[in-house]
Amino acid sequence: MHSLFQKITHKAWQRFRARRERNAERRMRKTSPEVFEAVTTYHRNLGEGSLRKNWIKYEALYRFIRDKKPKEVLECGAGTSTVVIVHALMENERECTYSLQRARVTSLEESPKYHARTVGAFPAYLKEYAEILLSPKVEDYYQLFRGVKYKDVPDRPYELVFVDGPTTGAPSDEHKTFDFDFLNVVSRSDTPVYGIVDLRLSGMWVYEHVFGRKQVNLDKGRSLGLVGPVSKKDMRDTDTIVAGHAFRPAFWKRRWF
Repeated sequence: MHSLFQKITHKAWQRFRARRERNAERRMRKTSPEVFEAVTTYHRNLGEGSLRKNWIKYEALYRFIRDKKPKEVLECGAGTSTVVIVHALMENERECTYSLQRARVTSLEESPKYHARTVGAFPAYLKEYAEILLSPKVEDYYQLFRGVKYKDVPDRPYELVFVDGPTTGAPSDEHKTFDFDFLNVVSRSDTPVYGIVDLRLSGMWVYEHVFGRKQVNLDKGRSLGLVGPVSKKDMRDTDTIVAGHAFRPAFWKRRWF
């Protein structure tokens, strides 16, 4: 019975997401035709083996960047989303004639093969807004939490971090961890930083413990999370995290000690 309920629920979520996906694609095609064409061209350049488009993610990224207008964006995991981010940055720049700083996305990728494909297929007219770097992943730690991050992330005043990489297996033992790059950026920032997380629940769980539940939100489709804005003063230490946790009370019929 429980298995049947799970199957029905899973099917319902699949239909819900498929409908959201179609609606997002329709809206982007209608309201942002240049972005739609750039994504289509990128996938055409990738050729055989290109990944499935995710218009829910693309629309959310595009709208967020157009609204918040960040100048420095860190992307963990290069790909189609890089095209969308860069296009939004370029459109923001078109509307702002007085800024002396060119907007930029710094995009990291751990796979040499995928890095080469991404750079090769990337639209030429967008390359001046993107720096797509190849970097291995390494482990790092914050208080109770072990995560993985890109080794060679340039130290820049990032205002937005999009988390879609690296793969979460730890190099030392392949146990599943979370992306540490967002914590690393925030730990160096006196100014608020936003995080957008693509379907990485382990990371969302850690961010919720470090920053508090009010700073972490997950959309209804459980596909994208939003963290912040947060800065280094919002990061909680182990004592604060444990002291604020509500442990479940237990009652026994007889004493066990």
